[in-house]
Amino acid sequence: MIQHKKIRDVISVFIEIPKGSRYKYEYDERKRIFQLDRIISVRYPVDYGNIQKTVSNDGDPLDAIVLSRIPTFSGKVIKARILGVLMMTDEGKRDDKIVCAPVQGNNNLASVKKTTLKKIAHFFATYKKREGKEVKILGWKGKEEAKKIILASIERYKKNKNGNSHSSKI
Repeated sequence: MIQHKKIRDVISVFIEIPKGSRYKYEYDERKRIFQLDRIISVRYPVDYGNIQKTVSNDGDPLDAIVLSRIPTFSGKVIKARILGVLMMTDEGKRDDKIVCAPVQGNNNLASVKKTTLKKIAHFFATYKKREGKEVKILGWKGKEEAKKIILASIERYKKNKNGNSHSSKI
């Protein structure tokens, strides 16, 4: 197993949904296109995407959010500094979000305003309510915990790629 210290502080995040959007896009890797999944009632408070070549507990690439001041666009890859992780469940399954900032931004989760963190947690706690889905916020953890989650997701991806897993979402 890879040691978590080998994960660099700066990673590449593939943006699916820009900050301020109400459109929930999903990137279809096989078709290589973005597809509109649904329109939500609130706007994303952050750029939202994933870390490529990872598989999270839900079988999709590991979710990542970028605390940018201005929105980017779908398909953009951002070099971002790992700050921590928002730990949560979606429909009873773990669905953590790796929290990042542009490399010129914050250096750790403690440097992010508490009101910003509350806004993000509130968004993820409530954005699926109209669909009748339950999301629970478990709390915030720092950079080292985020790196452990990223490493586990990389290992899951490698196992899936080598045919050692039953996941069909890659």
